[in-house]
Amino acid sequence: MLCPKRCTCQNLMPSYTVLCAKTGLLFVPPNIDRQTAELRLMDNFITTLRHRDFANMSSLVRVHVS
Repeated sequence: MLCPKRCTCQNLMPSYTVLCAKTGLLFVPPNIDRQTAELRLMDNFITTLRHRDFANMSSLVRVHVS
């Protein structure tokens, strides 16, 4: 599984977590693994969330974007 630049990824079977908090992101990183169950994007500069940002993430349960 590839981890997006600036992010940290945790593979805690059976779930996969992508941690991108406080990394200066302007948008949701592309190509997040479809096995991701939790995505943490807090404290960034993301102003727009698009449906296509999450389209391939069939296992996604939790998104944090505060």
